[in-house]
Amino acid sequence: ALPEAEAEVAMAIDCLHDRHTANDGLNAAPEAIALPPTAGTIAIACGTRPHPLSGFLRLAAPAWQAGHVVIARASADAPSTLFALAELTARCHWPAGTFCLLYGDATTDAALKAENCPVEQA
Repeated sequence: ALPEAEAEVAMAIDCLHDRHTANDGLNAAPEAIALPPTAGTIAIACGTRPHPLSGFLRLAAPAWQAGHVVIARASADAPSTLFALAELTARCHWPAGTFCLLYGDATTDAALKAENCPVEQA
């Protein structure tokens, strides 16, 4: 519903703002993920949390800042805010492939790992 989506977007904006202003930048996220030393692909499994966007952005922002491609693996039961983010990145002319959205489950995570793509849990 619209009120829940608006609340989630506000929460995500606060999350990004907090990461940007704390300790000189987005890399200061306390729940830092282990990024590969060179730009590559990172997958973030979002599950069915009630607010997947804010949890996703906590991990995706430093990965994007480091030049990584980010794959969001969402549950089919998850709210559609990650789909809205995918549409927004397309409308904003992000480079193709910078953000990818997959729907799946642990089987999808296993397939990503088999392709040497690290999978983080949001």
